[in-house]
Amino acid sequence: MSIQITHRQLGRYLQLLEIIGFIVVLALLWLDELFDLPHRVFGTVQTPFNPGESLVESVLVAVLGVAVVLMTRRLLGGIRHLEGHHVLCTSCLRVQDNGGWELLADWLQAGSEADFTPGTCPDCKKDYDLHLENY
Repeated sequence: MSIQITHRQLGRYLQLLEIIGFIVVLALLWLDELFDLPHRVFGTVQTPFNPGESLVESVLVAVLGVAVVLMTRRLLGGIRHLEGHHVLCTSCLRVQDNGGWELLADWLQAGSEADFTPGTCPDCKKDYDLHLENY
């Protein structure tokens, strides 16, 4: 049994992982401030509690996190857009996909969710060029 994951689901999963990662960083910033983790774990010099510093660091990390998630969303949208375009031969209605050409009806039956760009497949171009030479 195979599970199909769409690009949209994969993108949401990636963004969720990014958000969780930034939340973990924020939690570590505050845990460090509250419990002085370097002092407790490594025996370094104890530092005083400074919530202002952690607040500034938290805001910077949150702004960076929002920027990263928004940039990822935009990049994934661009990839989805590019992957969704296929060349459709305007003469014989065959679709170029994975380097080959197949009939539009067969291709649609396979379940594609794509936009189309007009074009001409090599066979139709050859026929068209032959037709032009005869005039």
